[in-house]
Amino acid sequence: MSYHILSFFNSISHSYGAYFLLILGAAFIEGETFIFAGGYLAREGILSFPLVVLCGSLGGFLGDILFFHIGRHYRIIVLKHLYFRQRLKKIGRFLTYADWITVPLYRFLYGLRIPISLLFGLSKIKAKRFIVLNGLSAPVWATIVAVIGYGVNHIITYIFRPSFGIKIVALGIIVVLGLLLGIKTLKDL
Repeated sequence: MSYHILSFFNSISHSYGAYFLLILGAAFIEGETFIFAGGYLAREGILSFPLVVLCGSLGGFLGDILFFHIGRHYRIIVLKHLYFRQRLKKIGRFLTYADWITVPLYRFLYGLRIPISLLFGLSKIKAKRFIVLNGLSAPVWATIVAVIGYGVNHIITYIFRPSFGIKIVALGIIVVLGLLLGIKTLKDL
């Protein structure tokens, strides 16, 4: 049974690159969960770890740039949302004052990449500076998240010695919980 599931995943991955497109697209919006899953599946040999990191980095980078520019060019519309108006007053100056720290680190705040990218767009940080700092930090972020996924799979395998099917179910549970947490975080905004 496990062999058939594995060969099915491999044929889709090699034929269509669907996993990598999924990771790229998901990282564009809410990437941690899917990059984690990619690292988890890389440990199984289903996905290529370097491609997971590349797709996660690229998706996260492009998504952050998009939301930065939405904040920059649609300022009035974004500021109509009370959350952004209140947050900009509180942290807008800090975002630009310590941008060399905040741009690389904000992506590790689970579920807040989109709103913080919008806040950077509303702030006075120069677009080129944001793009450079974001471009330098995206691969680091994607690598760390993928390594965590890889490591969790390794720990589950080492401790429990489960079958492939059980590990895929565990991954499914982790992904669903991650998505629910991301949705809850966005709803709370």
